[in-house]
Amino acid sequence: MKKKIIIICLLVASLFLIGIGVFFLSDDKNLEPNENLPSTPTPSFDLPIEVTNDTGYEVTTNPIAAGNAVGLLIKSTEDENQMLKITANLLNENGEMVSNSEVYAPILGQSYYATEVSFVNADGDLLDVASVQLTISKEGNYYTGLTSDSFELVYDNQVQEKVLKTSLSLTYQGDVPIGDVSGSVVVLKDQKIVSLTSFTQRNVEAGVSTNVTVPDIDFSGVEDIETTYDTILVFVNSLGFLSE
Repeated sequence: MKKKIIIICLLVASLFLIGIGVFFLSDDKNLEPNENLPSTPTPSFDLPIEVTNDTGYEVTTNPIAAGNAVGLLIKSTEDENQMLKITANLLNENGEMVSNSEVYAPILGQSYYATEVSFVNADGDLLDVASVQLTISKEGNYYTGLTSDSFELVYDNQVQEKVLKTSLSLTYQGDVPIGDVSGSVVVLKDQKIVSLTSFTQRNVEAGVSTNVTVPDIDFSGVEDIETTYDTILVFVNSLGFLSE
């Protein structure tokens, strides 16, 4: 009788061990990479950026990992307002163009212009980008009746729960009737662009202080935000005019 009990126990133990072995074999199989899955190209964030700068202005540009983009910051070094032409070519490893864009953008004298060149196309797909070519040129004077001093900006930047919130009030002090004002908030660390956002305020009236809604900048993937940036720029760079 004892021998039968021992044999039954051994059989049960064997079945239990076999079950564990099957479980782990199955689990290991799930951990193996599936070579048939489509791969998404991930741009290298030390990728080369070739800049042709025909303006003489100060240019800062670098990849922004969090935004899958290249950030571009231009600082005017003269008093005159200018219209800029900015051409961006995104190239793959073979030097073939995967995306091209061309924009005309105003910059006020002694002020800034900022933008992003995205690595994501209109369908939401991440492009296979290995290098970037930027060309910046002047296209002529931009409305000379206004300067960056025509706008009084009062702002405060606060980090709340890993989100940078900018409160901004804008007062236009010029005589030329304008309708819309656009600008940017640029976060920098060691003279490199960390992140940026833009804002637009409509129906601007001269001499009237207007509270402007500025989109938040999310730092949720950053452990220590205070060491992530050392400078925050807030400026106006584009105007919409009203007919008199």
